[in-house]
Amino acid sequence: MNGAAAVGFALSWAAGCVWAPHGGMLGGLVVATMGVLVMLVALRGGQKRQAGALQKLWYAGLFAVSLGMGAGWATLRAGEPVRFEVQRPAGVAAGSPVLVEVEGLVVDTPEIEAPREGPFAPFAFGSPATRFELALDHAGTGAERVAVSGGLLVRLAEADAELKRGQRVRLRGWWSGFEPPANPGEFDFEAFAQRRGWVGRLRVPRRANVVYRGAVENFWLWRWRDAWRDAAREALALGWPAREADDGALPLLELLLLGETQGDTQATRRGFREAGLSHLLSISGAHVGALLLVVWFVARGLAPHPRWAGVAVLVVLGAYLLLVPPRVPIVRAGIMAALLAMGSATGRRLPAATLWAAALWVTLVIWPGDVTQAGFQLSFVAVGALIVGVPGLARRWGGLGPGDAGFGLGGVTVKGPWAQVFNGLFAARRMLAGALAVGTVAFLAAAPLVARHFLMVNPWSLLTSVLAVPFLILVLVLGYVKMAVGLLMPGLGSGLASPLAMLADAVLGGVKMAQSLPGSAWWLRSPPPWGWVLVAWGVAACGVAWAGRSDELRVRWHTKRVGWVRWVLGFGAAGVIGFLVLLQTDGVGATLRGDRQGVGPPAATLSAVAVRDGSCFVLQCGGKTLVFDCGSQQLSAVGRRVVVPALRRLGINRIDVLVISHADLDHYNGVPELIDAMSVGEVWVSPDVPGDVKAFPDRATSVVLKALVDASIVPKVVQRGHVATLGDATLEVLWPPPAMDEAAMWEGNDGSVVLRATVAGRRFLLSGDIQEHATLALLENPEQLKADVADLPHHGGYIRQSAAWLDAVAPTWVLQSSGRGRFRNDKWAPLLADHPNIKRLATAREGFVQIQVGRDGALAGWGYRLGRLGRENRESVGGGRDR
Repeated sequence: MNGAAAVGFALSWAAGCVWAPHGGMLGGLVVATMGVLVMLVALRGGQKRQAGALQKLWYAGLFAVSLGMGAGWATLRAGEPVRFEVQRPAGVAAGSPVLVEVEGLVVDTPEIEAPREGPFAPFAFGSPATRFELALDHAGTGAERVAVSGGLLVRLAEADAELKRGQRVRLRGWWSGFEPPANPGEFDFEAFAQRRGWVGRLRVPRRANVVYRGAVENFWLWRWRDAWRDAAREALALGWPAREADDGALPLLELLLLGETQGDTQATRRGFREAGLSHLLSISGAHVGALLLVVWFVARGLAPHPRWAGVAVLVVLGAYLLLVPPRVPIVRAGIMAALLAMGSATGRRLPAATLWAAALWVTLVIWPGDVTQAGFQLSFVAVGALIVGVPGLARRWGGLGPGDAGFGLGGVTVKGPWAQVFNGLFAARRMLAGALAVGTVAFLAAAPLVARHFLMVNPWSLLTSVLAVPFLILVLVLGYVKMAVGLLMPGLGSGLASPLAMLADAVLGGVKMAQSLPGSAWWLRSPPPWGWVLVAWGVAACGVAWAGRSDELRVRWHTKRVGWVRWVLGFGAAGVIGFLVLLQTDGVGATLRGDRQGVGPPAATLSAVAVRDGSCFVLQCGGKTLVFDCGSQQLSAVGRRVVVPALRRLGINRIDVLVISHADLDHYNGVPELIDAMSVGEVWVSPDVPGDVKAFPDRATSVVLKALVDASIVPKVVQRGHVATLGDATLEVLWPPPAMDEAAMWEGNDGSVVLRATVAGRRFLLSGDIQEHATLALLENPEQLKADVADLPHHGGYIRQSAAWLDAVAPTWVLQSSGRGRFRNDKWAPLLADHPNIKRLATAREGFVQIQVGRDGALAGWGYRLGRLGRENRESVGGGRDR
């Protein structure tokens, strides 16, 4: 089978894996049978010397067989659905955790982690927890346990160093299923869990709830692999220079060299991603190739025959694959490197396209479900594009090949004493051309997929990727040499720590510079459709083929007068980019995205991001944005994981006004990540915030103020009477009052900022966490509280003045930002039942919620989990209560 046929066979198998959920086993068998019949017809025709078109027919049948086999194999590997049913006791509501007892096998190494990450970790309540995955055998809610299957994600609320991989355990804890994402842009963990075969979470409150621990059943190879990884990690850290603060250099090296993800690398990952260099963090072909290339040259210098160099590469590759985690890019690179080394060891060389096809097929045989994953697609698409597109571009941009006369001079031969100088210069030109070709092709291949999966375009990555490759190779080579030397001679390995640390610092510094470039990351509001991805690839492929065409093909195309290709490529590229830009607009783009617009183009929108027990409201008006609080009690890294992706989906890249209502952690612990991710104009704070820092400088409030100072933002203290504009909206601060003798009364929750916004004749009211004292004071002038849309103060907390507050506000809509626990104990339900005209949207139930006000004053509301525009109220300004 030639290279093209091997590629076609592998791609057909991949198409079968994609089709498997729809066609199933029976559909795969039907297609494979039809392919066999087509192949038999082609072979029969070939015996009659009609081999012209019948050879293509034979290949078509072969590809049909591959497609059917791929679909059947993927269906078979998917196996039977997991069996795990929990009978809810009487009185337990759907969605509530259920007390169960389960038994199974610990299938991964338990990790002990801090209760919270990020700058507010020291202020988090709770103890370190132990997390691991459990392969289920039995489960039950009472004395009787039944056989089940599937996996559980277990969180033990205490540190337990005695738990080991391969240990059989019996646990008692609270089971809950996975929920769909609550916010736009949020990672769909429910779908991810379904692909992994996980049936839910188990929260174990104490070590005493581990009622049985069996003997460790680890396979000897895995025990040896764990010891090998631990030794390599220790060798890497030998002699590491002491530093006042952890700058991320050592965790970066562990990530690059070992695929280790346990270190605190969130900031580093974000920097690489926004610089368009995230592909360099995942161990892939570049890492494997750099390591094995060094091994090859060393072995060729020592070994008498090239075959021994191939054997040395195989040995090092085997040790390396035991050292790193078995992820798709590593497996793909390992398969290709192994086939290449085996070819060298046996004297048989395989074409690069055949190696790529073999790696694709073997990977899909092992993990057929990964065909839809972003990492799989990026890995194979990028490498396939490099194999096809780089040689032509490198040849055109770098001149003729080294074996040709006049290399680098377009056919001009240089003789005499300057020949070596000129040939050296043009050899450098060829190397530069090769690097530019690699960067260009990799960017064009990966950019559409990155836009589709990660809603991001990195224009500068075309250049930064090329510049980063030499540093990456130096870090990899020196890092692996340090580990090898450290294992054999620890003293000498320690001496390599300083230069390696300097290289790591240089890489981090370069990433920060690339991240700060204007337009380094263009965030998209909606993923482009697959049709756009395919068209973008088609235009890019035509452009690369045109730019890298041979002289013979250039003459042929010139003779046939195909200059129109340039115009097609130009208009095609403009169309691809133009559609992507149009998709991000508020006009036609909103229709293309399918945005919910219940009132036509709205004059303003008020959104509540679902942050559980916490608060984050977003007011958009006239192209301006105000964010009122950003924090959560439960969610760690709420700004980075939840709020920022939601704002990106709303098309927000700048926050004009950020309000921190008061000095409670669940209202501001996402602020540092928010101001780190996007530009922020003004920051308004309650007098309670600087007052808390002054009185208690060691509290968490000082962390958020330091983050503001580091971002060169001076917070503005706002009090009653402060007025500003946001687009067409008028903003008025109703609370807290100016300083007075009884100012102590307004500390804490009662010192929260109360903000009113007026636009299109409608009022929005945001009240923070105000309690009895502040509510009583505001009710002295009830007219100021009247609003069409209001949030329930203190996440829906009910106080004695709540009924009077609701009568004074007289809203059409109320929003409640809270978790499920507070919402289950719903004290507002009876009061709202007495006001049937008031509609409520709760983030605990609907997830992300939004209220829209039209230019004529019409109101509409919807919730992210409703799947449709719901709970509408369309009334004009004059059609309801007189404002």
